[in-house]
Amino acid sequence: MKTAYIQSIGGASGDMLLGALLDLGLSLDALRQELDKLDIGGYELVSAADIRCEIRGTKLTVVPSDNGHLAPLSPRAQLDIVASAPLTEWVRAQATRILNI
Repeated sequence: MKTAYIQSIGGASGDMLLGALLDLGLSLDALRQELDKLDIGGYELVSAADIRCEIRGTKLTVVPSDNGHLAPLSPRAQLDIVASAPLTEWVRAQATRILNI
């Protein structure tokens, strides 16, 4: 098992963490396949190399489809999506635990 340490002094958003996972070797296609299991749609994932303060990384952008906006989901709706998605029991349990926190 590999371990990643995240130093999030200024915070770390979901797109920042996903960009870091892409840098570590996760393929964008594999990420899309896993997110497709949630059946939420209405967005595209775009990744590009980026340099900030002379540090290179991958910038992942979540772009709403058709110039629309992604509607925020209530905590209950998020839990329902996880409950009905074709996920392994371990992934479902971890996602449910995180959403409940």
